[in-house]
Amino acid sequence: MMTYPAKRSYFRYLFLLLWWMTVTAGNAIAQPAVHPASVTPDTVAMIKSISAASKLKAEFPDSAVRLLQDIYRQSRSISYDRGSVLALSALSVVQMQLGQYASAQSSLRGALQFTNEKRLPQLLPLIYNNLGNAYSYMAQYDSAAYNYFLALRYKEQFHRDDMQQSPPITYIYNNLSFSHFEAGNLEQAYHYLQKIKAEAGDVSDTNLLANNYNNLGGYYFVKERWDSCAFAYGKAISWAQSNRNKSILFMGYTGLGNLYDKLLQPDSSLYYYLQAYNLYQDVPVEKNGYNTLLCNIGNLYKQKKDYANAMRFYRQVEKDPAKTPKERAFLLMSLSGFYADQGAFEKAYKLKEQYYALNDSLKSISIAVQISDLESRYELSRKSQALAESDAQLAAQQLQTQTRNLWIWILSITFLSLIIIARVWHGLQRKRQRAENVILGLRSKIAGAEKERNRIAHDLHDSVNSQLAAAKSFLLAAENIHPQLVGLKEFKIAKDILTDTSSEVRNVAHNLAPDILLKDGLITAISVFCSKLFASSGIEHHVHAAGDFENLAPEAALNIYRIVQELCNNALKHSGAGTVTVLLTHNGEKLDIVVEDNGRGLPESARGSGTGIGLSGIMDRVKMFQGDIDITTEPDTYTAFYISFGSKALYKL
Repeated sequence: MMTYPAKRSYFRYLFLLLWWMTVTAGNAIAQPAVHPASVTPDTVAMIKSISAASKLKAEFPDSAVRLLQDIYRQSRSISYDRGSVLALSALSVVQMQLGQYASAQSSLRGALQFTNEKRLPQLLPLIYNNLGNAYSYMAQYDSAAYNYFLALRYKEQFHRDDMQQSPPITYIYNNLSFSHFEAGNLEQAYHYLQKIKAEAGDVSDTNLLANNYNNLGGYYFVKERWDSCAFAYGKAISWAQSNRNKSILFMGYTGLGNLYDKLLQPDSSLYYYLQAYNLYQDVPVEKNGYNTLLCNIGNLYKQKKDYANAMRFYRQVEKDPAKTPKERAFLLMSLSGFYADQGAFEKAYKLKEQYYALNDSLKSISIAVQISDLESRYELSRKSQALAESDAQLAAQQLQTQTRNLWIWILSITFLSLIIIARVWHGLQRKRQRAENVILGLRSKIAGAEKERNRIAHDLHDSVNSQLAAAKSFLLAAENIHPQLVGLKEFKIAKDILTDTSSEVRNVAHNLAPDILLKDGLITAISVFCSKLFASSGIEHHVHAAGDFENLAPEAALNIYRIVQELCNNALKHSGAGTVTVLLTHNGEKLDIVVEDNGRGLPESARGSGTGIGLSGIMDRVKMFQGDIDITTEPDTYTAFYISFGSKALYKL
């Protein structure tokens, strides 16, 4: 890069002049400190209203929803950012109580976006904890654990005493324990249970102790330590009764019902199930697990041949419009057994068919959720990093200025601003010109390479392949003239070599100039390429695509195909992976590519350098379309390439 000593010195003198005027100007104009949130009678009223709505939710949840929506609108109207976020968070809690989990997630995403825009990081633990609750109620426990972990990370990042609105760290431990337990990560669940045990004595929180015993009961249940399980649930019920905590008491009764059902003690199981059921009728608690409880009670009555009572509980689940797909599947299985016991085998068979169809659908949804979750985590990671960088820049730019003479200050700033703007504009123009030159150079380089690929492909197809075909024709003619050649081993080997060579030449030519890309489109071309590439390798591969890829410019589609082609070839040759996954998404604003394998990881020399294993060519293609590339890898675990393009760059060619 060229330097300009004289101009830089002049520029430095101008900044020194600005600094001297700022320091010596005095105290004529003092800038008042800006506080992030001022306490006014209106803001105090908002906080009190949110508290009142939260107390109202137990008996009048619909009224609580309307009140919180009104509080949110009022907070926005007076620009009370903290009140807006707290109202959305409280609203999500009521929506979860009503079983409206999708609405709760929508409210929390709005709160999360608002928190990031208004820079209120102290509220992030509250939002992520509630978001984890929503995922937990929907039985998406991996996503729940991820959001609880984010709540814990932000809770530990800031001073605990400064975050009065966020949940206690012990409650986040409790949620992490529960979500890991339900996801089958027993060791992780036990790890957080031990953390709760270490801190529960310090805070003397009996609700926390009751919750912890419920989670311990679930842990011992899976470990088949029945006596310990019964003891833990009994302690949870004892603490919950002393605190009159209906939610924890409901979970304790349900846990004991499950335990005695497992131990084939139907009378004891039914007793505790009915305790939980009667508790819900008295004071409704969160709906999570209630429909499963009803099906379990129905199944126990079915065992007792009390079919009228069994159907009474099944009907309650049938009439619930908010039941989850898993609860519906459990109901179908229970009803199938119910009708089979009464000899209505045709009806039982149809219900069993519905169960299997729904169960297959749930498995497909689970795969889609995992893919969506991978994309969401990647996007969340990028946004968090951008927000952290933005916060650092904002902190570095905060200044408190003073001046003695207002007119001198205004004129000086105006004069210097014009010079700075001109300088910055000139620098940006040069930087943009350099970037455009780099992109033009890359396009020329890649276009030349593609042209050479096409020439070689046509030469292979038109010349070499034709000559091979001619040679094979002569062999066939010789076979007709001299039939005795058919029995010769060497003659047969020669024919096989010609056939294999001709097929190989065709494959090479098609990879160099993929006609299928123009005929059938990008996704089909990638799918066919991966199927051929991994066919005999023993590597399992998956290609997933979401969005419209039909209107991409031909040059863009070809370069995306080349990027995926190179990454898959690298995975085959170097990773030692058992599975390779390719994910392409296009939402109209950006196009994302993810290629991940579970192999040995990238070597240290290739990480982040863009060199080795063909990465330089991939970097060139990404730069040519002004894209971004991120590489994450762990030794002997996985390697993942995340590539993102703006849609405009893929159309403006």
